[in-house]
Amino acid sequence: MFVFSPSNMSTYRTCPRKFQAQTITKELPWQATAQKSRGTLVHNVVEMALRSGLDAVTSWPEGIDLDYTRNSIVEARAAASGGKILIEEELTLNKTFNPTPEGWWDKTAFIRARADAVIIPASEVPPLVVDIKTGKKWHDDDFQLRVNALLLHFAKKFPVIRYEYWYVDSGETFGNTIDFARGLTPVQDVIELMKEMSTSIRDSYFPSQKNKFCKWCGLSGTPSCGL
Repeated sequence: MFVFSPSNMSTYRTCPRKFQAQTITKELPWQATAQKSRGTLVHNVVEMALRSGLDAVTSWPEGIDLDYTRNSIVEARAAASGGKILIEEELTLNKTFNPTPEGWWDKTAFIRARADAVIIPASEVPPLVVDIKTGKKWHDDDFQLRVNALLLHFAKKFPVIRYEYWYVDSGETFGNTIDFARGLTPVQDVIELMKEMSTSIRDSYFPSQKNKFCKWCGLSGTPSCGL
């Protein structure tokens, strides 16, 4: 059974045909690259420091803004003093948007996400969902984080959720806050996209969509691309 995620939903937004090739037909298998490997390393180090403190890190990856990264970690750990920090937190909901009883691999899973970090202060300050990014901040598209916020709201019952991208290479932060007590309007596009994707899967309709990432797509220039 197909399970929605921030990743496959973002791919569909970029190009339904690429989504089909990656997720449905598996024509485009996941491939390791130097960039992906570095991203994994950066995530692991930052998450270790969030979990155990800066002293736990013996070597920082080259290329990151070290002052920004350290300051962000110190501030997050201070905010969570008396509270807690959840690392690689798995959030899984069924079709009624209730947490699945058996977690990530539950057979009733409908949508799931893994948050890099969730900072939960002991005070009344709303929790913060963090997504760690490498490279430079090149847009303000917060779609993936809003998906995480939606799942965190239903999974943990937080009425207000903050979210941030940490661009650890360029030393930039982008984020916002959603007050779910006022309704689901800030995530209505997420809900509508799931409806559209469900229809596409049912009808096997995945049109190609030209975008700025086309030249890096494994379908580019092939007959199966459709462009």
